Amino acid sequence: MYVGTFVWFLSTLLVSKADGDCPARQADPHHEIRLHMNLSCASDNSYRPVKDLESAVDVRLRFDLKYMTFDDDKETVTVVSWVVFNWKNEFLTWNASDYGGAQEVQMESYSMWSPIFTLLNADVSVYTPGRVYTTCLIASDGAVTCVPQLTHTGLCSTALRNWPHDRRNCTLYYTSWMQTEDKVNLSFHEKDPVVFQDFQSAPGWRLLDITHARLPGQRTCCPYNDPVLTISFILKREAAGLAATVLIPSVIVVLLTCSSLLLTASLKTRLSLLCFGLFGHFVLLSQVCFLLPTFSSETPSILLFIRHSIFITLLCVWETLGIMFLIGKVSPAPGWVVSANSTLMNGPARYLVISEFGACASGEDSVPDDGRANREWTKLANCTYEFPCISLPRVLKTLPP
Repeated sequence: MYVGTFVWFLSTLLVSKADGDCPARQADPHHEIRLHMNLSCASDNSYRPVKDLESAVDVRLRFDLKYMTFDDDKETVTVVSWVVFNWKNEFLTWNASDYGGAQEVQMESYSMWSPIFTLLNADVSVYTPGRVYTTCLIASDGAVTCVPQLTHTGLCSTALRNWPHDRRNCTLYYTSWMQTEDKVNLSFHEKDPVVFQDFQSAPGWRLLDITHARLPGQRTCCPYNDPVLTISFILKREAAGLAATVLIPSVIVVLLTCSSLLLTASLKTRLSLLCFGLFGHFVLLSQVCFLLPTFSSETPSILLFIRHSIFITLLCVWETLGIMFLIGKVSPAPGWVVSANSTLMNGPARYLVISEFGACASGEDSVPDDGRANREWTKLANCTYEFPCISLPRVLKTLPP
């Protein structure tokens, strides 16, 4: 008997809900409770809140940006913001005088229709809900206002050619997925569509500008013409710390190599200074590789600069060893060495190979008397002293970028 009564009561309740009627309730003096009951019965989250199927639901958005982070290694940007949704639900209207003058009431967003809000270029490793889950404010004319706090992580490719003085242009693409423009018209608020007064930029980055736009929903991937809302962030890296740890040491190691060329090649000081500079290059390179982001579509110019500097330093080490070897030779020089020295020191070809201030420009008086009868090797060593200054620019032009 009790089982039959329970089944009858349950079937009656299901039939009444299917017909759109709520179970009877005694009169309650609390007008807000009655209003909630009536709105709950009238609302449904499975269909658009319009009485005319040909009409579109106009959804207006305003972004109140709060915080942003940028991950160089993952090439992602994360934006935290309060998003204001405004639309009109034609089924959630009432006469305020029937409910004690109540002009507005709060309802949960999942109990009524809400737009599907999707980030197109979202990071798939981070879950982002498509529905709005928050408490909404409903006015007596059916105007719905929802202000959820949303966190969106989108893709933003890195370009490190000018690192560490590089910039980023990260754009987030929002749409109401699978809801075409003639059904759900997604757009920005006409006044203050993007607010960033309390916005905190990403650590290590300075916000230069924020732009927004509404793009027509014509995409080749899908047969939908849903509009797309875009927000672009233009960021500039704060490079003061990186300049102190990367750029200044890069200039120092280059000056170290250049200053070593001013030393006498016969002394070991020049070779020691070049070897120390070469060691500094590799220490600097390891530091740059530690600080440099992992992925990039372009090669950073700082790496090309260090590569060229290492090549120049190695060439100077090789030249110094060669000059020290020539100065130390005691065997008589062959005829081609004597002929080459005569051509470079006395002929017009010396202006094409070495500068007029080189060691060969002053003739034999510039060659020290080392007590040997044949000083041709020393002459050749002094003539090749200026060789890197002439050949290096030509060699560097042949290196690939």
